[in-house]
Amino acid sequence: GSLAFVPFTEQYARESAPREVWDTPLFKQINRALTAVWGLVFAASAVLGVIGQNVDSGQDWFNWIIPIILIVGAFKFTAAYPDKARDRAGLPARSAAGPDD
Repeated sequence: GSLAFVPFTEQYARESAPREVWDTPLFKQINRALTAVWGLVFAASAVLGVIGQNVDSGQDWFNWIIPIILIVGAFKFTAAYPDKARDRAGLPARSAAGPDD
C-alpha cells in the first residue's frame, strides 16, 4: 500500500485490530498518521545519508546517530499515538480494553 491509497501500516495494524474497526474513520486516520511519520523518518534518513556522504566531518551524526534517534522516536510515536487518538475520540485505549481491541 501507499499513503495515497492504503497506508502501509494498515496491513500490520489489521493483525492486532478486530475486523469490525478496519473500515472505521479512526482506524484509517491512525494509520495515515503512522504512515506519514514513518515516511518522513525514511525520507529524512535518506537525505541525512546524502548529506553524510558530502561532508568532511560529522558523518557518524548524519549516517547513524540522527537516523537512529528518528527511528526510536517513530517507534515511540507508533506505540503511543493509537491510544491517544482513541482517547481523543472517547474510546477506550487498546491496552485498557484488552489485547484484541
